Amino acid sequence: MQTKFINIKTFTMKTRRYLSLLSIICLSLLLVKCGKDGAIGPQGNAGDKGPVGAVGPAGPAGANGIAGSVIYSGNTAPAADKGNAGDFYLNTATGLLYGPKTTAGWGTGFSLKGPAGTTGATGATGAAGATGTTGSTTLSGAGLPASSLGNNGDYYLDKTNYLLYGPKTASEWGIPINLQGPAGPQGPEGNANVKTDVFTVSTGAWVYSDPFFVGIAPGASARQPSIHYDRANALITTDLLNTGMILVYFQSTPMYSEIEWQPLPFYFIPGGTGDYTYNWAYITSVGNVRLEFYFTALNSTPPDVASYSLPTTKYKVITVSGTLLGSIHQNHINLNNYNEVSRFLGVR
Repeated sequence: MQTKFINIKTFTMKTRRYLSLLSIICLSLLLVKCGKDGAIGPQGNAGDKGPVGAVGPAGPAGANGIAGSVIYSGNTAPAADKGNAGDFYLNTATGLLYGPKTTAGWGTGFSLKGPAGTTGATGATGAAGATGTTGSTTLSGAGLPASSLGNNGDYYLDKTNYLLYGPKTASEWGIPINLQGPAGPQGPEGNANVKTDVFTVSTGAWVYSDPFFVGIAPGASARQPSIHYDRANALITTDLLNTGMILVYFQSTPMYSEIEWQPLPFYFIPGGTGDYTYNWAYITSVGNVRLEFYFTALNSTPPDVASYSLPTTKYKVITVSGTLLGSIHQNHINLNNYNEVSRFLGVR
C-alpha cells in the first residue's frame, strides 16, 4: 500500500489565495449595493407566452329573466281567454294585429296593411300574335242551303223548319239536325174558367119564406120553415147549370174561425145538447143563388126561424166551367175541403 503525503505549505498558500479572492468579491458586492443606483437600462424583449392555466370553477346560476311575449295567429279575432298579458295576436284573414294584451283584454287591433298603392304605368304593348285559323260561320235562311253557300266548317240554320246543317264538309251540308223536340204534354188548364163571388149577408137581410123542402129519404122530403137570401150572379147560365159546377162556402162567427171556409150544405148541433140542429143550404137557378137557413128538431122544439136573428155571415160562390170540371174529378179533389179546392183551382 502506497501512502501519499500532502504538502502543508503548498496547501496553505492556495487556501490563502482563495480566501483573498473571495474577500474581494464580497467587498465589490457590498460597494455596489451601498452605492447610488445607476440609470435604467433599455427594456428587454418580451419573453415567451406562458402555458394556459387550468379552467376555474363554474360560477353560481344567475336569476331567472322576465318572461317574454308570444305572438299568436288565427283567421278570426282573438278569444278573450287566449294568451297572457304582453302577448300579441295576428288575424291572418284581416291583417289586424292585437296587443300587447292587458288585464282589460286584447283591445282594438290595428291594420298591418298599408293604403293601396297608385296604379303602375302601363306596360309596353306586346308583339302581335300569329294569325289564327279561320273560324266557322253560322249562316241562316229559309229552306235548304245552297251547296255553293258558305265554306267547309260552316253551319246553316233553316229558320222555317228549325233544321241545323253542318259543319259543311267536302262542299256538302249533309243531313240536318231537327232543333224542335217532341211536343210536351198538355199543361193544366188555367183558372180563366173559375170565377168567385164573395159577399156578406147581414142579420136583417134574411127573408122568411115558404117552407123549405128537405130530403129525408130517397123520393121523400119534409117541409121545414126557413129564411132565405137571394144573391144575383150573371155567370150562372143554363149551360153552366148543365155542364159546369157551382160551389158555395161560408164563414160563420163566432161558431168558426174567420179564416176557415165551410162548404154548404152544412149543419151543426149547438152546445152538444142534441136538441136541434142549425142548417144551411143553397139552391141555384139561372142568374141566382138562393141561400137557405132552417132548424131541424131532434129532442126539443127549436127557435122560431121567422124571428131568429142569424149572425152576419160571409159567403163565397165559386163557378167552374169548361173542361176543368173533368180535371177536378180526375184528380179526386175533395170538394168539402176548401183548402184543397182553392189550391187546385188557384183561388183565394
